[in-house]
Amino acid sequence: MKRVIKLVSLAGCGLLVVILAVLLTIPFFLDAQKYKPLIEKHLAKATRRPFQVGNDLRMSLFPSTMLSFSALQVGNPPEFKEENFITVKNFEARLKLFPFLFSRFKDIQIRRFILNGPQIALIKNADGQSNWKGISKSPDEASVASNITGKTSWQDSSSAALPFSDLAVDRFSITDGSILWIDHRKEVRYEISNLNMDLKDVSLVRPVRIALSATAAGQPLTVRGNVGPLGTAPGQATVPINLSITALQQLKMDIEGHMKDPVDKLRFDLSVKSSSFSVPKLADKMGQPFAMTPSDKTAFNRVAFSARLRGNLQRLAVTDGVLDIDETTINFSVKIDDFSKPDISFDCSVDQIDLNRYLPAKWYQKGSPSKSETTQKSNHKAPARRKTAYDILRQIALKGSIRTGKVRVSQVMIYNFEATASGKNGILHLAPVTLKFYGGDIAASGSVNFRKKIPNSHLRISASNVQLGPLLQDIWQKDLLEGTVNAQVMLRGTGDTAKRIGKTLNGSGEFRVNRGAIIGIDLVGMVRNIDGSYGFSKTGTQRPRTRFTKFQVPFSITRGVFYSNQTYLESDLVRVKAAGKADLVKEILDIRVDPAFAEISKAQASEIVVPVLISGSFGEPKFRPDVEGIVKKNLGKKIIESSKFKKIFKKEKYKPFEDTAKGLLKQLLEE
Repeated sequence: MKRVIKLVSLAGCGLLVVILAVLLTIPFFLDAQKYKPLIEKHLAKATRRPFQVGNDLRMSLFPSTMLSFSALQVGNPPEFKEENFITVKNFEARLKLFPFLFSRFKDIQIRRFILNGPQIALIKNADGQSNWKGISKSPDEASVASNITGKTSWQDSSSAALPFSDLAVDRFSITDGSILWIDHRKEVRYEISNLNMDLKDVSLVRPVRIALSATAAGQPLTVRGNVGPLGTAPGQATVPINLSITALQQLKMDIEGHMKDPVDKLRFDLSVKSSSFSVPKLADKMGQPFAMTPSDKTAFNRVAFSARLRGNLQRLAVTDGVLDIDETTINFSVKIDDFSKPDISFDCSVDQIDLNRYLPAKWYQKGSPSKSETTQKSNHKAPARRKTAYDILRQIALKGSIRTGKVRVSQVMIYNFEATASGKNGILHLAPVTLKFYGGDIAASGSVNFRKKIPNSHLRISASNVQLGPLLQDIWQKDLLEGTVNAQVMLRGTGDTAKRIGKTLNGSGEFRVNRGAIIGIDLVGMVRNIDGSYGFSKTGTQRPRTRFTKFQVPFSITRGVFYSNQTYLESDLVRVKAAGKADLVKEILDIRVDPAFAEISKAQASEIVVPVLISGSFGEPKFRPDVEGIVKKNLGKKIIESSKFKKIFKKEKYKPFEDTAKGLLKQLLEE
């Protein structure tokens, strides 16, 4: 028995020596250069691109299977002016031979996989053609294969089992790589250069450690972390992910979670969290101008976000979202179904925000432009208005709500704002909309129709118990009115800019103010004396007031002009009726106020009650007595009631002409 074992051992050793001798001598008889033209021909046919490899193509089988080459080039189709699609400076791969042979080609153990200087150029030409299309099968071949099998090639490959049971790579390295994107139609060019990647402990059953660095937009990019294990069926198993990304020396982001079936039917569940970063500095690092011009130069300097992302290639759900912008915290969630025709639902809550920090300073600063500025604007030709595409708004379905705690716009404060939005088939509805506003409540509802080229809007507003004094003080920094206002307003307009909507604005409504005062005006004094002081008095501790018990303004709006012919103010001393208009676009006033004393005493009966004309702008109204109106109204009365007039028409010969004379006098004064 021992002799048999000895003979078998000797035979085995002899066979091993023979195998080693063959493996050592084969490379001397196998000339890889001899087969290089044939390899290039077959690879050019497979890729449908010009293919070329350098003259140092080498292969060996022992002590490890090795393949190396340099100067690999995959060209572009003739319709692209750039010569190469893919280039590689050097490549080397070494496979452990014995585990591969003894496992019947199921155990793949790679010592080295090194790719040096790979460059990939992804190009779209001026006709919109891309250089990566048709890299493998032609469309006809793919169609034939799909008709035969009923599946596309990627479905076949993803669902098929791997031809090996284990994979291990000691060293996987990519050095000095680059990816170039060129779009000649849009004239844009992006490049990722200095791409280096090391993968350690590459295996199907252990997490793969990743270390990647590159330069993007001239700034460093690094990725560190673990991916996997990939499982014995890569592309179909659940793959854990734990990565940390640092970009542009500003942004650091952590990604943790997993992907399922990443090749066949991708599903993912990821948590994303960023550190605090500055958006203006980030844009500067990218070489792009910051799109906004906020009045506060420190705005957007502290931004951070976190969220959980779940979905697949057809839908996305964002939950537990938190966006911090300076002192503002926004909690949000978004769900999108069917990316081809999105069905979007959302929820957003803002604790507090001062919009003045983020809006341009010109938007809310006081004062009107100087004459020179106005002249410059009028002489300067305005740029052509860019057309806005509403195709996306016509296609999406939308439903969600927004809530805010405290919002500041200019000097105006808004509390507890809540709005619910829903939209479908190009019509967006806002209902209900509620907020707390200067001690009162505002409720609104409205809609915007995007079906036509220019959207049209409808809005209904109801206000109750809003304190006018603080509101007007914050808007215009002036004390104009006191009291609580209740209002009903209905508006409609067409346009997508404030100016255009203003010109097409139509509507109606009514304002009612109870038990208030007009501050800075002694209306009783103004209507008594032509030589009195008209307008608002200067600020001070003893400013005149006209108190009233009722002030109501029914109105209509036509093409941006506000009309009110039945404005009525009632106080203990006077009753005032007003009629006129206000151009909401040009902000110009044209109003006539007709007063009357509530109770006429003997002294007041002899006084002239003077109508008041209001003109000027919203910010600086002007008041003056209507002298012409007074003359027309009172002169005829004085003449007719004078003793001379009565004496003339007491005579019998003139008495029949008295009524005619009164009519002519009245007509003359009215003209």
